[in-house]
Parts: sequence; C-alpha cells; structure tokens
Amino acid sequence: MTLQQTIAGLKYKSDLHRERYRKLRSDYIGTREDPYREALAYLLALNEDTYENRRDLYNEDSGCIIPEGLEAGWQTPGSLRVTRLAFNLFTSDVDWCEGKEVYCTPDRLFDSFDAPYFVEALKLRFYDAFKEDGDE
Repeated sequence: MTLQQTIAGLKYKSDLHRERYRKLRSDYIGTREDPYREALAYLLALNEDTYENRRDLYNEDSGCIIPEGLEAGWQTPGSLRVTRLAFNLFTSDVDWCEGKEVYCTPDRLFDSFDAPYFVEALKLRFYDAFKEDGDE
C-alpha cells in the first residue's frame, strides 16, 4: 500500500476533521511525501484544542515540534493524548517526554474515545508496515 492509498482510505472523526487535515497537509507538507508530517497533521486536526493552538506545538519555519506546548494552559487531558501521540509519531527522540514517560505509554495514550483515529495516524506514519496481501 502506498502512502497515497493510505490517505485515500483514512477514517475521519468528522467532516471538520477532514477539512482541517487537508489544510494542515497543505501547510506542512505540500506535494512531497512525508509520513511523519502526515501523522502530525492528521492528529493535530483531530482535536479542537490542538488545531486551534497548533502554532504552540509545531514550528512550520523550522519544521520542529515545540515540546513546551505540552505545558500550555489550554491543554486538556484529551489534547495532551493527541499531542503526545503526534510527537511520538513525528520523532523517535523522546527527550520531550523526559520525566513524564508514564504518560507517553500506549496504555495511557490509547485509553481514549479517539483511539480509532490514533490507529489511522499509525497507518499514516507506518503505511508500508500496514500492507495487506495483494497490496503492491
């Protein structure tokens, strides 16, 4: 399965989630293929708080996440789950989670009604690992 096929088959929480994702894809990725930023855009678009405060979480100019955004006053338990998973999928460097590792484990992150959409983000990030029999 290609990244484009994965994107075409994505499930969205709502039409608004789809619209936000398309906007962030345009802003963050453009025309290149980048599964790291695909997953980031999909997740930041999922939650109202993360979407509205995305500039606290990702610097478009430098192309880097902003770990300090985890401490922002607008963060809620739900937006923190989204942010932590987005950061996990964006970078394998977990320095941003230091001292709060317990909150970054799968049992904490996926204990959410948004878990089905978290799986969709995993499919974006690791699209080549989700190939099924018969996929190219």
